[in-house]
This record gives sequence, structure tokens and C-alpha cells, in this order.
Amino acid sequence: MQKFYAARRCATTSFFTSSARLLSFFFLIVLLLCQQTVKANTLNSGSIVIIGMNVYTDEIRMVPLVNIPAGTVIKITDRGWNQGTASFSAFITGDGTITWTTTSSVAAGSVLRLVLGGSDNIPATSFTNLLTGGNLLGQISISGYTVTDPIPVSGDQFFIYQDAEANPYFIFGVNSSFGTVDAQNWNTVIGAVLRDSYLPNGVGSQNALTNGLNAIGLHGGTSQTDNMQYTGATSAAGGSAWLSRFTNLANWSGDNVLPGTTSSSVGNSISMLSTLPVKLLFFTATQTTADGILLRWKTAAPEDGCRYELQRSIGSSFTSIGTLDGDAVQTDFQFSDQWTTGNDQQQYRLKMTEANGYTSYSQQLLLSRNSVATAGIKAFPNPFAGKINLQLDLPKAGTVRIQLHSITGMQVYQQQLQLGKGSSVLAIEPVTTVAAAVYLLTVEYAGQTQLMRLSRQ
Repeated sequence: MQKFYAARRCATTSFFTSSARLLSFFFLIVLLLCQQTVKANTLNSGSIVIIGMNVYTDEIRMVPLVNIPAGTVIKITDRGWNQGTASFSAFITGDGTITWTTTSSVAAGSVLRLVLGGSDNIPATSFTNLLTGGNLLGQISISGYTVTDPIPVSGDQFFIYQDAEANPYFIFGVNSSFGTVDAQNWNTVIGAVLRDSYLPNGVGSQNALTNGLNAIGLHGGTSQTDNMQYTGATSAAGGSAWLSRFTNLANWSGDNVLPGTTSSSVGNSISMLSTLPVKLLFFTATQTTADGILLRWKTAAPEDGCRYELQRSIGSSFTSIGTLDGDAVQTDFQFSDQWTTGNDQQQYRLKMTEANGYTSYSQQLLLSRNSVATAGIKAFPNPFAGKINLQLDLPKAGTVRIQLHSITGMQVYQQQLQLGKGSSVLAIEPVTTVAAAVYLLTVEYAGQTQLMRLSRQ
């Protein structure tokens, strides 16, 4: 499988005079032009869901619950997840991976149909946006599937994910296996590599999947059904409500009658309520005392009726540690937490549920107790279309200066702010006149300057 990632390296130097600063800046430009950057995950789990799976026609149907911008890389595979090796199962002839790179935006609510033709291309491999009628086949590359029947009648699974195969960020998962399954219809043992899959628990990947939240186990074991389709409610709803519908097995029906007689209640699209997600300017986690942790975040505008839920993860899953409610005035929030006894690392995220039911999540922050690590930076997505998310991991509190320059040296963004020790995620929005080109992000902190090469679509 072709991998869409490369190593990112940041050059660091000190500037003692204004002339030395300028010379160092252009010297680092030359170095950075020879490097590529990591493309981090740009979607949240649950952003795309699978709403139908027919093994007779080797077809699955999917729906994005958010608008997907051009240039987004998404991977779809029917390789099972092996909990014993904390990785995808090894490639065999009936498995494969589809890498989809969007060349134009895809609207939330569009139904997408993917047909896997296999080695004989019968039926013909196709990828179609049923809402627009657009042919998306030219946007995908396929590896594997060297048999004529890619989805076996004994069952299969599909995962949608981003980033590297060796450390995926899972977006959604579905399982339909004739093998041994638990009460949630996920396998408890890999009895057949082509057929079975564990539910990813966060070991070996960037995140875990939770059945009924961002994954669904369809009827399994002796009840495994070859054609399973969503047949639930179709009334207009927000993304969070639709996700709850799609991950509820009671809303699915199926059959074992060739070529599949059950049809989805969803046509070419789903009706989504208009939503304007919370605009989060930053979310930080800072160690304030030996045992104390302060979580802070700021929104671009007051979000009346929005509920902010703080979630913490020590192992493989997040749990709620408290909530705060937005109002018509407040934009700055903070919440205090403590280190859990015996743990030196804790992960945090912010769940934001708006008054209309739409739910979104912040980026995840990993805080290390008494961290003495070198300051690190991550910027994503890359390439960017508008906003850039910048994650800063600081070994101690201090002043941070952020700049964005064009390759010719023109400054298009600048901000200076005080940040605490730990991880912070900031939203950077360059001037609207920024053109598609290569840009250099500069972060100055504690006498050091780090630069990163970014591209705008």
C-alpha cells in the first residue's frame, strides 16, 4: 500500500541580531524546501459512517456527517484488527485497502457507494457520489483484492481511518462475522483472518473505537447476515443524532437472499440540520502544582446553550470528568483536574455539544507529569485550506511568538502570547488573501526558533 506520509523535521537556531535572524531564516527556507511534512488526521471519529454492506454485490455505502474539504486523504480497508498484535491483520488475497484523496469538497449528508470488483472486475469497481452522480473512481487507489470476490459470504469488516497503517486514527468501523463474537458482535478470537476482527481498543492506534458511538457490530456468529442495511428514521437531524441512529443495531435490517432484497431507508442523501460548529481558538492542559492540572479553552464567540464536557483518558478510552455550560457572554473557560495516583501521563479532550445537538471534539492533548521534554510543535492539516491547527508542547511556561511567511519572506500572520507548561492547541487563520503556495511557519520560544514548511491549497 502506498503510504502518504513522510518524516517531518524542524530546524532550530538562535538569533542574536536582526541581521543574523534574517540570514538564518532564509538558510532554513532552503533546508525546509527539501523536506515533506506529516499529514495528520483532519477528521474526527464518527465523521464518516458506513450505512450499508452487501456481500452479494461486494458493495458498501457511506455517509460523511461533516463537509470534507478537497485534499483530504481517507483510507478504507476490510483488513481485520488483531488485538493480539495491536495491528491490522496481514494482507491475504481477499483483503485490500482503498486510499481516497478528495479532489473537491464532499458535502455532509451525501451517500457514497463503493463497489469492489476484485481481480476480474465483475461487477466493475466503482465509487460514486449518489447525491451528485459524480464518479469518484479517479480519486482512489486500490491495493490488494487479488480474488474475484472481495467480500466473502462468511462475513467481513470495514474500517475507515486516516494516517499511517502502522498507527491509524480510526474514524469508523463495522463488523459482520460468522465467527465467534461477543455481545456487541465483535470477534473475541481471529478464527479466520479474512473474516474476523476485534474492536480496536486504542493499543497500536491513535484512538479506540466504541461500539454504539463510532462503530457498529452487525449480527454475527450464526446470525451473521449477508446483506445488512440501515432502515431507521430519516427525519432531518444534526450530525450527532445521525451518528446515534447509524450505530444502533435496532435500526438495521437484512437478509440472506441473493442478491439482497433489503434496501436502505436512506436514498441518495440524508437531511442534515444546518450547523455552525463551535470555533475553538485554543485548548490547553497545564500542570500547575505537583498534583494539579488546569484545563483552559477559548471560543471565538459566546456559545449560548453549548455544553462543554471535559474528558480524560489514562488507558484506551475517554471518560467524563466534568461539564461547563456556555452562555451569551462567556468565551474563556477553565477547569481544574488532578493527576490520578500512579500515572505519569494523562490525555484530555473537549467534547462540545451545541443546543441543536451537534457534537464536535477538540484535538487530544497528552500531558506528562513533570515533563522535561524539548518543546515540540505540530501543525495540521497540511496542506491547509484556511485554518491551521497548531499544537505546542512546552516544557515550561513562557512567551511564544508565532509567524507565517510566504516563501518570498512576506509576513501573513503574527501572534505573541503567554502559554503555560504542557500541551496547547491554537487555531491560526492567516489573512484571506493568502494564495495557494508554500509557506513557512515560525515558532519562537525560550530563545529558540523552529520552522515548519506548510502548503496552502
